[in-house]
Amino acid sequence: MYRWHLFRAVPIRDEAAGTITRWFGTSTDINEQREAQERQRLLTQEVSHRVKNSLALVAAQLSLQARASDNDDARTVLMDA
Repeated sequence: MYRWHLFRAVPIRDEAAGTITRWFGTSTDINEQREAQERQRLLTQEVSHRVKNSLALVAAQLSLQARASDNDDARTVLMDA
């Protein structure tokens, strides 16, 4: 199974010639972090979808109220909302 890792490395150079003699680095397992970020992204998407649906219902209700209203001022306020 594959896992996400974060790799960082810096070269260790020879003082005289400046050539790379070895590398010094780290490898950090970030698999759980990536999975948590994906879960958060999916949750945010779901909440956004539900909020948009709820707001669409509110907008539809306001529109119905505006069309059914005989009062011009009330109709204007409802359409603006």
